[in-house]
Amino acid sequence: MKKASRLFVPIICFILLSCEGDKIDKTRASREIQLNAEIEGIKTRASNSSWEAGDAIGLYMIKSGQTLSSSASALNVKYVTTGTTTFIPSNESDGITFPFDGSDVDFISYYPYREDIIDFTYLVDLSNQENQAALDLMYSNNAKSFNSKTLMSDYCSHTSCRKLDLTYYTTNRQT
Repeated sequence: MKKASRLFVPIICFILLSCEGDKIDKTRASREIQLNAEIEGIKTRASNSSWEAGDAIGLYMIKSGQTLSSSASALNVKYVTTGTTTFIPSNESDGITFPFDGSDVDFISYYPYREDIIDFTYLVDLSNQENQAALDLMYSNNAKSFNSKTLMSDYCSHTSCRKLDLTYYTTNRQT
């Protein structure tokens, strides 16, 4: 029994020391994205084509060349600005980081941010148009193939895009 335990300890030590894994590249660890966003096209709610303090966007990160799905690396993360073109995560712990392996990713974002996005659908209620700023929907999917750079995303206003697909939903209200 003692002979077996004497052999067992060196064998375990040998196995543990002989394990190999990928070496960690510290330059790739915790590379949080830096996001800049500008508004293109006609003037919108954002006065003079600029953002106002507190404006928030929703941000998605997907593997480069893939379509948006529930397996995206980041889903509807809220980023806010102080009024410049720079956006930061609204909650520091929610900051998006580039993939550890250095692979390319694409970003999709929209304005204004909404927490209640379901199945990647942004519902717009046009029945009350008193607050025009609330109807100023913008979208960007032109930040492609990034792996470590500062993102620059150009937004297109819903009133100046070449194509806008709308789905009309009706509800039957009983009074």
